Amino acid sequence: MAVINLGSRLNIDNKKTIILPGIKDKKFTIVFNDAFAKKVNRAMLELRKVGIEYDKKTSDEALADMSPEEADKTVNQAFDSTREATEKLADQVLGEKGIGKLMYKVYNHDTTAIAAVIGTLNDMAQEAIKDTNAEKEKRKMQNQLKKATKHFTQPAGQDMTNF
Repeated sequence: MAVINLGSRLNIDNKKTIILPGIKDKKFTIVFNDAFAKKVNRAMLELRKVGIEYDKKTSDEALADMSPEEADKTVNQAFDSTREATEKLADQVLGEKGIGKLMYKVYNHDTTAIAAVIGTLNDMAQEAIKDTNAEKEKRKMQNQLKKATKHFTQPAGQDMTNF
């Protein structure tokens, strides 16, 4: 009976130490596992609820019925709710209370920057387990393509319509 070593085929590297952009003095150890996925999904659902509420409150119809002062206040409150939810999401995903507020400060008061970091972490979770054979095959194809095009030269442009 043959023994198959899956270690040569799969690279399971789902525990990472993360350093956030602009926050060099803190390191976070994240395990991209089921608990991480549940945490991110739960937090994303909460953020989605905030987004739906934001869309309702700031729709053209809703704002048209308000005075300019009321509309301004409503939009600002909606922005604040989104920021707070994103900060809370960062706290949950990174496992440290207050890190979301720190990120907001360091990233020049930009909620989108916090969301981008969290999105990147989510992408990294998808890549935590790799098929090493597929990776090797991909590199092999890239090397072969590089070799094949190394001596390739583009023919000079010629007008072939005057024959």
